[in-house]
Parts: sequence; structure tokens; C-alpha cells
Amino acid sequence: MNRFSVLLTALLLAANGEAAAEAPGADDVSAGALVWARRLPPEAGRPRDVSTARLTSEERTDLIVLAGDRNRPMTLLALRGRDGTELWRRRLDARAAAVPARRGPGPLDAVVAASGDTLLALDGLTGKVLARTSLPGTVGELAVGDVTGDGRDEIVCTSGGAYDDALVCRRSDDLSELWRVSCPEPRGRFDDGFRMPSVLSDTGQGPRVFVRQHRTRLVALGSSGDIVWSTVLGDKSGMVPTGTAVTCPAAVDADGAGHDDLVVGTLDGTLLLLDRDSGAALASRVFGGTEHRRIAQRRRLPRALKRLLMESGEPASGYAALDLDPAPGEELVFTTADGETHAYSVRTDSLLWRMKVLGNVEYAPLPATTADGRRCLVVATTERIYYLDAATGGELDAAGPVDGCSRLLLGRFAAGAHVQAVLLDSNEGVLSVVGTSLIPVAP
Repeated sequence: MNRFSVLLTALLLAANGEAAAEAPGADDVSAGALVWARRLPPEAGRPRDVSTARLTSEERTDLIVLAGDRNRPMTLLALRGRDGTELWRRRLDARAAAVPARRGPGPLDAVVAASGDTLLALDGLTGKVLARTSLPGTVGELAVGDVTGDGRDEIVCTSGGAYDDALVCRRSDDLSELWRVSCPEPRGRFDDGFRMPSVLSDTGQGPRVFVRQHRTRLVALGSSGDIVWSTVLGDKSGMVPTGTAVTCPAAVDADGAGHDDLVVGTLDGTLLLLDRDSGAALASRVFGGTEHRRIAQRRRLPRALKRLLMESGEPASGYAALDLDPAPGEELVFTTADGETHAYSVRTDSLLWRMKVLGNVEYAPLPATTADGRRCLVVATTERIYYLDAATGGELDAAGPVDGCSRLLLGRFAAGAHVQAVLLDSNEGVLSVVGTSLIPVAP
């Protein structure tokens, strides 16, 4: 049975509500072989997101799944990584969010969930409530990371009423508040408060918390909530606010000096490199735009919109930093909305390679390593899973056609050195885990 047939079998098993469990043993699951497949309970609703965590003591990767229909109550499920069995579930309000968090020095994660105006810290193994607190206004988006440098995670979240007008940092153990920052009131029709909080806790002593403010401004905060800098990313006037940040900042050591800077993507396809300590723009480049120009040339459009399409590119879904050549410094890999995966050297402002993929891409490429030591990028689309050689962009392998894959993650769900791939089909409510021939990138 080839790997394409295995994937089809996985979906058929899941469609019948069955799970295929891993056969115990020390050997790796062969590439393309099914580890297990599971259809989420119909009452849970459509799966919206999935993340990996360490919830059990089995030294395997486990899964946290958030499911629910739009504007309705949502369900949070914890699944055992080795076979997909349900550990626990909890009902949450609409617009819920959940992230794994380290509450202490041990290897296991807790789960922090937002439900309405309530923030919950849950035991990862049982779902038991460990701490609970209420915020003034609905909790919006969550981010997790070591903000204070004490080796434990803190929780950063947005909250508010008509718009998210506050950014709050809380401890992950008891959810006590460390600091709170208020957002200036909106002044234009494109202003929307705080969005997309993120924590970069392993990039030196500079700012650790970042948040988008009113679409086109990026704000950097220190460990005590002090605003280190605030910078405008681009234009927010006209028909489309082209300077809108669409990716959370990613860290990249572009010159090999041992100091990370930040890369941010905007709606018009611009890649911005920012100095981490000051927010000053160090470099920028627009990627994509071919499809935009074709649309503008073929259709009769308002002059302002045609000009926008002719001059702008395709936004990226996220960035990963890898050292791809002998020169000092890291290069960036990312996939733009037109389906092109790029490897780009910020240091020399040069494109190392680009590769066209089929289907829509919603997430950044995942770095891994092949069995013979080559760097590899895993790109998930709605039609195919690609394994690309990070040095050349050439296709090493592909998991084959995948109908409706909306998310892919890598983790160790079976015994052995290789990692396995989690495929989420949001439309069908299916989670399946298949083997790969990849091993994790060394930290």
C-alpha cells in the first residue's frame, strides 16, 4: 500500500468514527504509514485550531484542539498523542482561545484557556481548573512565553469591549496580574485596538512582548510592561490599509552577530526587517504581486484599486529562520499567498530560491531534518503536503494529495527517532497522524 492509499485509509477510518492506534515497538513508523486517525465528536463542532503540548508522562506529543461553530459556544479537547484518545473536554464561550503553558520546572504543560471574560489555567492531564480569574471585558487573543526570564511561562492576552483596549500579562500558575497596558482610543475606521500579541523570550535582553496596535503599528514592551518602542509599519489610508501587520514578529539573526532582529509581514506583501532594540526599519522588500498584476490588467477596476494591485505583493503567512548557506547569519523561509515558497537572504537582499506549490497555504513552513542530515521544509496546503530541500527548494518527497488539509504540525507520537505529521481537516472534522522520514531540527 503506497502512502497516498494510507492517507485515504486514514480519512475513511476517521469518517467512520474509528481510530487506528500505533503498534507498540521501538521502530519508527514508516513514511506515509498511518499512526492513528480520529473524527472529532459531532457535538464539538468544526475544529478551529490544533496545537501540540506535553500533557502526559509518556514522553510523547499530545494535542489540544479547539472546535466550534462561528459565534457559538466552543469545545476544548485534549487528546492523547499516542492513539488520539480523549483525555478531557471543556465547554467554552464563543470567541474562545487556548494555549499550552509551562507553570513550573517540570516537563509537562498546563493549558490556559480564555472563555468570555474568564481566564482559566487547566491541568493538562485531567482538565481540572487550577486557577481562574476574570478580566474587564471579553478576552481576545492569547500568547504565551517567558516574559520575566524566570524559566516559567507568562500569559499575555488582549481584552476589552467594543475593541481590545487592553494588553494584560499574568502569571501562568495563579493567573495573578503582573502588568496592564491600555490602548489609545481608535481615531479612524481602520483602527481596531490591540491584536496579535506575541512573546519572544529567547532573543537576548531587549523587548519580549509585541502587539499590533490599530492594524498598522507595532508596539514592543519590556518584561515589566514598559513600552520600549512603537513604530508604524505602513500606510493605513485609502481603500485597503496596506501597512496592516498580518504576521506576528519572528526573530532572525540576519548578520550572524548573535543578536536577533525582527521580521514582520504586511498585507501588501512587504517583508520588514526591524531593529529589535529600537523598532527602526533596517530593510524591506515586496514579494509576490504576479497574480495581483494579472487581475489588474484583465479587469476594469477603479484607478486607486488598480494602482494598489499593480504595486503590492502577496502577504506571507509566517516566517522561519534557518542558516542555509556558509556565510554568517540566518536566512528567511516563507510562503506567500500566491503559493510560492521563498528562501531569502536579508543580509544580501537576494532570493536564494523559490518554489511554486499547489493549494492555499495558511501557515509558515515547518523546518525539519532528513535522515541523511539535510535541512527540510514542510509546507502544508489544501491540496498537498510538500517536503522541500531547504538549500535548493527542490521537492524531496510529498505526502500526496490531501483533500482539505487546513493545518499541519510535527511531533513525536510514536516510538523512534522520527517525527510524525498531524493533518487537520477542518471541513470534515478529521485529525490524522502519519509517519514521516524526518527528525526535528536541533535547537
